[in-house]
Amino acid sequence: MKFSTCYIVLLLFVFSCKENSKRKKINTTKSVTTVTNWRVRDSLRLDHILQEALQNATTLNNKSSFDTLYIVGSTREENAMDVSVQIRFDTLFSKQQRHLRIRRSTASDTYLNVYAIKNMSFVQKVAHEQLAMSYINDSIVDINGDKVKDFLVYSYSNSGCCMRNLYTVYLYDKEVDEFRHKYSFLNPTFSPKDKRIRGFGYGQPGTVDLYKYKWNGFEIDTLELISSLRNPIDGKKVSDTFYRFNKNGEIIEKLLQLPKEYLNIDGIEWFLDDL
Repeated sequence: MKFSTCYIVLLLFVFSCKENSKRKKINTTKSVTTVTNWRVRDSLRLDHILQEALQNATTLNNKSSFDTLYIVGSTREENAMDVSVQIRFDTLFSKQQRHLRIRRSTASDTYLNVYAIKNMSFVQKVAHEQLAMSYINDSIVDINGDKVKDFLVYSYSNSGCCMRNLYTVYLYDKEVDEFRHKYSFLNPTFSPKDKRIRGFGYGQPGTVDLYKYKWNGFEIDTLELISSLRNPIDGKKVSDTFYRFNKNGEIIEKLLQLPKEYLNIDGIEWFLDDL
Protein backbone atom coordinates (compact mmCIF):
# COMPACT_ATOMS: atom_id res chain seq x y z
CA MET A 1 0.00 0.00 0.00
CA LYS A 2 2.86 2.37 0.81
CA PHE A 3 4.41 1.77 -2.62
CA SER A 4 1.07 2.34 -4.39
CA THR A 5 0.45 5.60 -2.56
CA CYS A 6 3.93 6.92 -3.39
CA TYR A 7 3.53 5.87 -6.98
CA ILE A 8 0.21 7.72 -7.28
CA VAL A 9 1.70 10.86 -5.70
CA LEU A 10 4.60 10.71 -8.16
CA LEU A 11 2.23 10.42 -11.12
CA LEU A 12 0.21 13.39 -9.89
CA PHE A 13 3.41 15.44 -9.49
CA VAL A 14 4.59 14.63 -13.04
CA PHE A 15 1.15 15.39 -14.48
CA SER A 16 1.06 18.72 -12.61
CA CYS A 17 4.50 19.71 -13.96
CA LYS A 18 3.42 18.90 -17.51
CA GLU A 19 0.28 21.00 -17.14
CA ASN A 20 2.25 23.91 -15.73
CA SER A 21 4.70 23.61 -18.63
CA LYS A 22 1.82 23.70 -21.14
CA ARG A 23 0.34 26.74 -19.44
CA LYS A 24 3.71 28.52 -19.55
CA LYS A 25 4.10 27.77 -23.25
CA ILE A 26 0.59 29.02 -23.95
CA ASN A 27 1.20 32.23 -22.02
CA THR A 28 4.48 32.82 -23.85
CA THR A 29 2.76 32.39 -27.19
CA LYS A 30 0.08 34.87 -26.18
CA SER A 31 2.77 37.35 -25.11
CA VAL A 32 4.63 37.08 -28.43
CA THR A 33 1.37 37.42 -30.35
CA THR A 34 0.42 40.51 -28.32
CA VAL A 35 3.78 42.17 -29.00
CA THR A 36 3.56 41.32 -32.71
CA ASN A 37 0.03 42.74 -32.95
CA TRP A 38 1.15 45.88 -31.12
CA ARG A 39 4.03 46.41 -33.55
CA VAL A 40 1.84 45.84 -36.59
CA ARG A 41 -0.80 48.20 -35.21
CA ASP A 42 1.74 50.96 -34.52
CA SER A 43 3.40 50.46 -37.92
CA LEU A 44 0.06 50.81 -39.70
CA ARG A 45 -0.81 53.87 -37.61
CA LEU A 46 2.52 55.56 -38.39
CA ASP A 47 2.07 54.85 -42.09
CA HIS A 48 -1.42 56.32 -41.93
CA ILE A 49 -0.04 59.44 -40.24
CA LEU A 50 2.59 59.74 -42.99
CA GLN A 51 -0.07 59.47 -45.69
CA GLU A 52 -2.12 62.16 -43.94
CA ALA A 53 0.96 64.40 -43.79
CA LEU A 54 1.50 63.92 -47.52
CA GLN A 55 -2.14 64.77 -48.15
CA ASN A 56 -1.78 67.91 -46.03
CA ALA A 57 1.33 68.84 -48.02
CA THR A 58 -0.57 68.31 -51.26
CA THR A 59 -3.26 70.78 -50.24
CA LEU A 60 -0.56 73.34 -49.37
CA ASN A 61 1.42 72.72 -52.56
CA ASN A 62 0.17 75.96 -54.08
CA LYS A 63 2.35 77.84 -51.61
CA SER A 64 6.01 78.43 -52.43
CA SER A 65 7.01 77.24 -48.96
CA PHE A 66 5.53 76.29 -45.61
CA ASP A 67 6.61 74.87 -42.25
CA THR A 68 3.99 73.37 -39.97
CA LEU A 69 4.04 71.34 -36.76
CA TYR A 70 1.20 69.40 -35.10
CA ILE A 71 0.55 66.51 -32.72
CA VAL A 72 -1.45 63.40 -33.56
CA GLY A 73 -2.97 62.17 -30.32
CA SER A 74 -4.28 58.72 -29.48
CA THR A 75 -7.79 57.62 -28.60
CA ARG A 76 -8.44 55.52 -25.51
CA GLU A 77 -9.21 52.56 -27.76
CA GLU A 78 -5.91 52.92 -29.65
CA ASN A 79 -3.83 53.28 -26.46
CA ALA A 80 -0.85 54.40 -28.59
CA MET A 81 1.85 57.04 -28.29
CA ASP A 82 1.35 60.61 -29.42
CA VAL A 83 3.14 61.45 -32.65
CA SER A 84 4.71 64.83 -33.34
CA VAL A 85 4.66 65.66 -37.07
CA GLN A 86 6.64 68.43 -38.72
CA ILE A 87 6.17 69.19 -42.42
CA ARG A 88 8.60 71.51 -44.17
CA PHE A 89 8.37 72.43 -47.85
CA ASP A 90 10.80 74.73 -49.65
CA THR A 91 13.87 74.88 -51.90
CA LEU A 92 15.63 72.95 -49.17
CA PHE A 93 18.59 71.57 -51.10
CA SER A 94 18.86 73.67 -54.26
CA LYS A 95 17.11 76.67 -55.79
CA GLN A 96 16.07 74.62 -58.83
CA GLN A 97 13.93 72.10 -56.97
CA ARG A 98 11.51 72.20 -54.06
CA HIS A 99 11.53 69.35 -51.56
CA LEU A 100 9.33 68.15 -48.75
CA ARG A 101 10.73 66.89 -45.46
CA ILE A 102 8.45 65.11 -42.98
CA ARG A 103 9.62 64.27 -39.47
CA ARG A 104 7.50 61.98 -37.31
CA SER A 105 8.60 61.70 -33.69
CA THR A 106 7.37 59.30 -31.00
CA ALA A 107 8.72 58.47 -27.56
CA SER A 108 10.58 55.51 -29.05
CA ASP A 109 11.57 56.43 -32.63
CA THR A 110 12.11 59.30 -35.07
CA TYR A 111 11.21 58.89 -38.74
CA LEU A 112 12.56 61.20 -41.43
CA ASN A 113 11.30 61.26 -45.02
CA VAL A 114 12.37 63.52 -47.88
CA TYR A 115 10.33 63.88 -51.08
CA ALA A 116 10.72 65.64 -54.42
CA ILE A 117 7.87 66.74 -56.68
CA LYS A 118 7.48 64.70 -59.86
CA ASN A 119 4.48 65.04 -62.15
CA MET A 120 2.51 66.93 -59.50
CA SER A 121 3.06 64.22 -56.87
CA PHE A 122 5.60 63.57 -54.12
CA VAL A 123 8.32 60.97 -54.79
CA GLN A 124 10.30 59.69 -51.82
CA LYS A 125 14.07 60.24 -51.94
CA VAL A 126 15.19 59.52 -48.36
CA ALA A 127 13.74 57.38 -45.58
CA HIS A 128 15.64 57.33 -42.29
CA GLU A 129 14.63 55.74 -38.99
CA GLN A 130 16.41 56.48 -35.70
CA LEU A 131 15.83 55.42 -32.12
CA ALA A 132 14.49 58.39 -30.17
CA MET A 133 17.03 57.83 -27.40
CA SER A 134 19.92 58.23 -29.86
CA TYR A 135 18.46 60.87 -32.20
CA ILE A 136 19.86 64.38 -31.62
CA ASN A 137 18.75 66.36 -34.66
CA ASP A 138 18.72 66.54 -38.45
CA SER A 139 19.85 69.43 -40.61
CA ILE A 140 20.16 70.57 -44.21
CA VAL A 141 23.66 71.89 -44.91
CA ASP A 142 26.42 71.67 -47.52
CA ILE A 143 28.79 68.96 -46.29
CA ASN A 144 31.07 68.24 -49.28
CA GLY A 145 31.68 71.83 -50.35
CA ASP A 146 29.91 71.72 -53.73
CA LYS A 147 27.61 74.65 -52.84
CA VAL A 148 24.62 72.30 -52.73
CA LYS A 149 22.97 71.41 -49.43
CA ASP A 150 22.86 67.83 -48.17
CA PHE A 151 20.78 65.98 -45.58
CA LEU A 152 22.51 65.30 -42.25
CA VAL A 153 21.27 63.19 -39.31
CA TYR A 154 23.10 63.45 -35.98
CA SER A 155 22.75 60.69 -33.40
CA TYR A 156 24.47 59.49 -30.25
CA SER A 157 24.09 55.86 -29.18
CA ASN A 158 22.62 55.36 -25.71
CA SER A 159 25.16 52.62 -24.91
CA GLY A 160 28.92 52.35 -25.26
CA CYS A 161 32.15 53.11 -23.43
CA CYS A 162 33.46 56.00 -25.47
CA MET A 163 32.66 59.13 -27.44
CA ARG A 164 30.32 58.15 -30.27
CA ASN A 165 28.95 61.12 -32.19
CA LEU A 166 27.54 59.58 -35.34
CA TYR A 167 26.64 61.63 -38.41
CA THR A 168 24.76 60.05 -41.30
CA VAL A 169 25.12 62.08 -44.49
CA TYR A 170 22.91 61.85 -47.58
CA LEU A 171 24.70 63.70 -50.41
CA TYR A 172 22.38 65.51 -52.79
CA ASP A 173 23.10 65.64 -56.54
CA LYS A 174 21.04 68.47 -57.98
CA GLU A 175 21.77 67.46 -61.60
CA VAL A 176 19.66 64.32 -61.27
CA ASP A 177 17.65 65.31 -58.18
CA GLU A 178 18.84 62.30 -56.23
CA PHE A 179 20.64 61.59 -52.98
CA ARG A 180 23.43 59.61 -54.54
CA HIS A 181 25.40 58.42 -51.53
CA LYS A 182 24.88 57.69 -47.84
CA TYR A 183 27.90 57.96 -45.54
CA SER A 184 28.34 57.50 -41.79
CA PHE A 185 31.11 59.30 -39.89
CA LEU A 186 32.15 58.77 -36.29
CA ASN A 187 33.20 61.83 -34.27
CA PRO A 188 33.75 64.03 -37.35
CA THR A 189 34.36 67.74 -37.84
CA PHE A 190 33.30 68.84 -41.32
CA SER A 191 35.17 71.56 -43.22
CA PRO A 192 33.21 72.17 -46.45
CA LYS A 193 35.47 75.07 -47.49
CA ASP A 194 38.52 72.87 -47.93
CA LYS A 195 36.44 69.72 -48.60
CA ARG A 196 37.97 67.93 -45.60
CA ILE A 197 36.60 65.73 -42.85
CA ARG A 198 38.73 65.37 -39.74
CA GLY A 199 37.83 63.25 -36.76
CA PHE A 200 38.71 60.25 -34.63
CA GLY A 201 37.53 56.70 -34.18
CA TYR A 202 35.89 54.79 -31.36
CA GLY A 203 37.89 53.76 -28.31
CA GLN A 204 39.24 54.70 -24.91
CA PRO A 205 40.96 58.10 -24.49
CA GLY A 206 44.48 58.11 -25.88
CA THR A 207 43.99 54.91 -27.89
CA VAL A 208 42.04 56.13 -30.93
CA ASP A 209 43.36 57.27 -34.32
CA LEU A 210 42.77 60.61 -35.96
CA TYR A 211 41.61 60.52 -39.57
CA LYS A 212 41.51 62.99 -42.44
CA TYR A 213 39.36 62.43 -45.52
CA LYS A 214 38.87 64.53 -48.62
CA TRP A 215 35.74 64.86 -50.72
CA ASN A 216 36.31 63.92 -54.33
CA GLY A 217 32.95 64.91 -55.77
CA PHE A 218 30.55 62.43 -54.21
CA GLU A 219 33.34 60.03 -53.24
CA ILE A 220 35.79 60.07 -50.32
CA ASP A 221 39.58 59.76 -50.42
CA THR A 222 41.48 58.78 -47.27
CA LEU A 223 44.38 61.19 -46.89
CA GLU A 224 45.99 60.04 -43.64
CA LEU A 225 45.66 58.63 -40.15
CA ILE A 226 47.56 59.92 -37.11
CA SER A 227 48.28 57.90 -34.01
CA SER A 228 50.83 57.22 -31.31
CA LEU A 229 52.64 53.89 -31.35
CA ARG A 230 51.37 51.44 -28.76
CA ASN A 231 52.31 48.00 -27.60
CA PRO A 232 49.76 45.60 -29.15
CA ILE A 233 49.85 43.43 -26.01
CA ASP A 234 49.13 45.91 -23.21
CA GLY A 235 48.14 49.00 -25.25
CA LYS A 236 50.72 51.20 -23.52
CA LYS A 237 52.51 53.97 -25.39
CA VAL A 238 55.81 53.14 -27.01
CA SER A 239 56.70 56.83 -27.36
CA ASP A 240 55.20 60.30 -26.89
CA THR A 241 55.52 61.21 -30.55
CA PHE A 242 52.89 61.04 -33.29
CA TYR A 243 53.04 59.16 -36.56
CA ARG A 244 51.33 59.67 -39.88
CA PHE A 245 49.99 56.55 -41.52
CA ASN A 246 48.72 56.21 -45.07
CA LYS A 247 45.44 54.47 -45.86
CA ASN A 248 47.31 51.14 -45.99
CA GLY A 249 48.49 51.54 -42.41
CA GLU A 250 52.12 52.26 -43.34
CA ILE A 251 54.09 54.89 -41.37
CA ILE A 252 54.97 57.78 -43.67
CA GLU A 253 56.20 60.40 -41.18
CA LYS A 254 57.19 60.89 -37.56
CA LEU A 255 55.68 64.01 -35.95
CA LEU A 256 57.07 65.86 -32.95
CA GLN A 257 53.72 67.52 -32.32
CA LEU A 258 50.16 67.28 -33.51
CA PRO A 259 49.50 69.42 -36.64
CA LYS A 260 47.44 72.53 -35.86
CA GLU A 261 44.72 71.59 -38.33
CA TYR A 262 43.64 68.80 -35.98
CA LEU A 263 43.38 70.95 -32.85
CA ASN A 264 39.95 72.28 -33.90
CA ILE A 265 38.35 68.84 -34.06
CA ASP A 266 35.32 68.63 -31.77
CA GLY A 267 36.33 66.44 -28.82
CA ILE A 268 40.07 66.47 -29.62
CA GLU A 269 40.69 66.19 -25.85
CA TRP A 270 39.57 62.58 -26.15
CA PHE A 271 42.48 61.87 -28.47
CA LEU A 272 45.01 63.88 -26.47
CA ASP A 273 44.09 62.40 -23.10
CA ASP A 274 46.72 59.94 -21.80
CA LEU A 275 49.24 61.11 -24.41
